[in-house]
Amino acid sequence: MNELLNNILKKRTYSTIDKKEIRIHSETGEEQCLLLQNIILKNNFSSSLEIGCAYGISSLAITEAVAKNNGKHTIIDKFENSDWGG
Repeated sequence: MNELLNNILKKRTYSTIDKKEIRIHSETGEEQCLLLQNIILKNNFSSSLEIGCAYGISSLAITEAVAKNNGKHTIIDKFENSDWGG
C-alpha cells in the first residue's frame, strides 16, 4: 500500500478539501484494502467503478492497484462534498 493510505490507516485521520483534520470512524480496513488490491492485481483488472466514496480509503487502495495495471478507477458519490467534506 502507498504511503498516504498507510498514514491514514495508522493515524485514523484524513484531511478534507479545506485542510480540516477529520477523525475517521468507519472505514475499509487494511486487511480489506489488501484483499481488494490482490483481487485487482491477480485478475489484471484495468478499470473499475465504485459507488460511494466516504473517506476514500477503499478508493485509494483500488486506484493504486488499477493504476499498476495502467487502468482507471471511476468513483460516483453524490454525497462526497455534502456529507464527507470533499
